[in-house]
Amino acid sequence: VERGKPEPDGFIAALGRIGYILRQRDPVLADECLAVEDTQAGIDAAHRAGMKVLALCHMAPASELAAADVVRASISNLDLDDVIHALRGR
Repeated sequence: VERGKPEPDGFIAALGRIGYILRQRDPVLADECLAVEDTQAGIDAAHRAGMKVLALCHMAPASELAAADVVRASISNLDLDDVIHALRGR
C-alpha cells in the first residue's frame, strides 16, 4: 500500500483480498475481523479500518497497548475463548 500504519490502508487491502479468496460467500466485513498487533500504530490502523484488535506484548508493554480491544502477554498460551469473551464484554 502507499500509506503504512497508522493509516488503515494495509488492513483495508487485506480485507479486500480475503473477500476475493472467499468469493463463494458474502463479503467479509471489517467488524467480523480481529487484527493481531503489537504496536500502537498497528492498533490505530486496525481500528481506523473498523476492526477489533488483539494486542500482543512483543514490542511494547501492555500499558502502551491499552487502546486495543484485548491485550495479552503472548500468543503462546493464548486462549481464543477468553479473547472472544473479552471482546463480547466491550
